[in-house]
Amino acid sequence: MIKSPDRAQRSFPDHCRGRDLVGFTAKHLHQFLTNLGNLPARILIGYRKHRQPKEEGDPSFLRGVIMTKAYVIAHLTPTNPARFMSEYMSKVGAVTEAFGGKYLVRGGDISYQEGESLGDRTVVIEFPSTDAAHAWESSEQYQAIVKARTENSTGSVIIIDGVPE
Repeated sequence: MIKSPDRAQRSFPDHCRGRDLVGFTAKHLHQFLTNLGNLPARILIGYRKHRQPKEEGDPSFLRGVIMTKAYVIAHLTPTNPARFMSEYMSKVGAVTEAFGGKYLVRGGDISYQEGESLGDRTVVIEFPSTDAAHAWESSEQYQAIVKARTENSTGSVIIIDGVPE
């Protein structure tokens, strides 16, 4: 039920019941639930009380409601392999796991490639959410070792959202 005296009272699916939905109009909730379709309820996370549309019809209130996985993708070429391994690679795994990260690709042989190489080493890390990936990247633990990566390798690192399940 909507917990706001000025909004119309409606019933919602079990995964919405008991949530504080102040600030969401009945129209927004109907649109939200319609857009969800048959997505599994497990990808829903808490509703944010402070989230309100900036103007009528603005879908920004949906941001942060559906949680997708996020991926860190790195294409690196070590310039000082010994220091890269001892000062960065030997420590980054524990930091990654502490933030819910899971290595999907860590080096490995490339069996097919189109275009120019992006680096000698490719790494793909899965995080449960974009927030978790950014928390990892900005954490004190990661910031303490990232300099070892940037000083001993070249290449790119990105954080990208996955598709909703």
